[in-house]
Amino acid sequence: MGSGDFGLQFVPVEQLLFGFKPLLKAFQESSIHVWGCVLEGDVRTIEQCNSWLSVDERARATRFIRPEDRHQYILARGGLRKLLSGCTGLDPAAVILQTGPEGKPALGNPGGGLQSVRFNLSHSHGRMLVGIAGQRDVGVDLEQICSKTEIMKLAKRFYAPAEFDAIASHDTSGQSDAFYRHWVAKEAFLKFKGVGLKFPLGQCRVTMALDGGSAGIHWQKGPAEVERGVVKFLPLPEGWVGAVAAEGTDWTVRLGEWMPD
Repeated sequence: MGSGDFGLQFVPVEQLLFGFKPLLKAFQESSIHVWGCVLEGDVRTIEQCNSWLSVDERARATRFIRPEDRHQYILARGGLRKLLSGCTGLDPAAVILQTGPEGKPALGNPGGGLQSVRFNLSHSHGRMLVGIAGQRDVGVDLEQICSKTEIMKLAKRFYAPAEFDAIASHDTSGQSDAFYRHWVAKEAFLKFKGVGLKFPLGQCRVTMALDGGSAGIHWQKGPAEVERGVVKFLPLPEGWVGAVAAEGTDWTVRLGEWMPD
């Protein structure tokens, strides 16, 4: 099943393991493939995912106090391994997940070094977003819009003045969406660069495109060092926002498709 006119579909991890498999077309250097999963599964699904985890992943899983959090972590890591196994031909348990010096995950080769397949993941409130590309660094972010968040106070504190003004220009009902779209754009870009949100958000400025489908990024990396990039937004169900950032500007997003297993 494809994403079609409904945007990106979130498939339960249980279906990813036992019902559908990702439809993997040949990776093109200009394509970023994006899949979404709901972190839900029965005992069989959780046990299967757990059997694929590394020793370190299992140890981390045990540190979650709430069973719900532990199960979602296991499902997220297992689902990620299942997706990456389809890209590499490796068994999910044989997929080598490494962490770079800044904490960015990477895909290792069994014989050492890194594979050409790049990926990034984000999870929020029981859903997971995974971006996969060939030979091109990628960053993704997913957020659920929370109407109770005091967005204008946060925007005033963390965003650049121009961004605050852009959000404030919307009516009350549109301010939450605008705030979170700025947020996912910043986080996706900074994750792509491998620095995450430890970098001041106000120094990573977002300028929305007129069509609302993308945004330009102006990253003041240092006093005399500026980087620019492009972020593209994903068509998601109401109440959710997501974005993809990648190396260069000559890339497109391909929404993940599924086929019966």
